[in-house]
Amino acid sequence: MTSNEFIIPILNVFMSFLILMYSIILSVKRQRPTFVVSIILSVMFLVSSAVQLWYALTITVTFNMIYFYAPLFVVILFWGIMLYLFDIDLKKKFGTSELKDMHRIESTEKEYIDRMRALFKKRGKEVKDKPRESKKITDSTDLKLPKPLFIVGMKETGKSTIGRILSAKLGTSFIDADDMILKAIQPRFQSLKQLYIAKGPLGYMQTETAIIYNYLKSSKENSIIALGGGIASNQSALKLARDYGTVLFLSLPPETLFRRINRDGAEVTFINKAHPYESFHEVYEKRTDVYKRAADVVVELNETDTPLINANKVLRRLEAFYESPESKKPRRVEPTNIIRVPRQTVTTSQGASTTTSTTPSDDDD
Repeated sequence: MTSNEFIIPILNVFMSFLILMYSIILSVKRQRPTFVVSIILSVMFLVSSAVQLWYALTITVTFNMIYFYAPLFVVILFWGIMLYLFDIDLKKKFGTSELKDMHRIESTEKEYIDRMRALFKKRGKEVKDKPRESKKITDSTDLKLPKPLFIVGMKETGKSTIGRILSAKLGTSFIDADDMILKAIQPRFQSLKQLYIAKGPLGYMQTETAIIYNYLKSSKENSIIALGGGIASNQSALKLARDYGTVLFLSLPPETLFRRINRDGAEVTFINKAHPYESFHEVYEKRTDVYKRAADVVVELNETDTPLINANKVLRRLEAFYESPESKKPRRVEPTNIIRVPRQTVTTSQGASTTTSTTPSDDDD
């Protein structure tokens, strides 16, 4: 056997090992069973490759073995490429923030505290525990939503995290409006940013309003819907939220939000690099004013509290609102003055028909 014939079995072992490590990393980060299957297949490829290499080193044959090793090489290479493309597709559909382990909601308060304690210890910070609630996140409540609940607030306020906890407690579905829009505009546009560039801000607002309206008309349950931070510029969508549901504004101090937004170093379109905090604070003041005027319930969140504690705080405020006379007042619904979307038709994830235009950039959730 010539030395050149050893190359493919060695490459098979090397590629199988790399794909196995990649599968393990993705399984830990993405928390999806598909990657566990990938780990099993990668182990099988690694074992097969090791057997081939052992065979090449110990068995003497008189014919060319490249044709024997090549098929496994092709299969391993193909599997590695497909695994990478699958991960990229997940990021496009759900966004990296939805796939990060740090955004996973623990089933109990104790799990959350243990994770945060380990994280603080790793960063060399002192851990100061305070009395925490021991209820499970999935513990139900007697409160029933009389109509859809719309959550508004700045980027990084925690709309999605608290929205998911509320949906578990209230026994209803949680929907991220940006995800709903993205699914409606695909496959023509692969991101909200592409749609925004192609159609402009006016088209985005028309599309955003239309998709939300169509979902409300087709849905048979009172869902919890987290609206993007840029909803403050879309008066039609805000009016639609007030007419059809309850608007909940989650608020945090600007210093806290600015720190969170810059935590990962990602670029944000509404922040001027030359004057980051000043430009952020200007947007914060404008949007906060709009949110407060549109909101039925305003909740000031506490950064030092866990998402569960903040969610329970929101629940108490919602219960008080629904018991008040203000929640019983009828609101005038005028969909003909809200939905004016020309030309292209797309289908939402619920099967409703609407039209495409624009959406805000990817980093303005």
